[in-house]
Amino acid sequence: MGLSVFVRSSALAPQAQGKLELLFDGFNDDKRELWQIPEVRRFVARLDAVFPYWFFLADLRTETLHLLASCLCRSSELAPGLTGFNQEDLLGFLQRQFDGLNELWELHGLAPGNNVVVTERIVEYFASRRVMN
Repeated sequence: MGLSVFVRSSALAPQAQGKLELLFDGFNDDKRELWQIPEVRRFVARLDAVFPYWFFLADLRTETLHLLASCLCRSSELAPGLTGFNQEDLLGFLQRQFDGLNELWELHGLAPGNNVVVTERIVEYFASRRVMN
């Protein structure tokens, strides 16, 4: 069973929405940030290429979306706690994910007003993490 079961099932999708946290184990002793590790970046890129539904599933109380964006965008640490993303890469990531969010909202006939609320929360999520160029 892959992640797709949580977005394709009209019964499971509403229950799974906003509950996923992506974690990596095995890099605890590595001094680099996860987005600086080529193996992690490649894994996230392969996963993202077939699964554009992070905005639907991600728990916004976690660092999941920030980690995904950090791995999928050319990025750099501008200062401690301040990650700079290539704006073109970030816009591409945001577009793919908002397209996936909207696709699932329509597929499952979820209330349109709630999509607006989720979208606003995602925008606030990235703004609160001081994502910059």
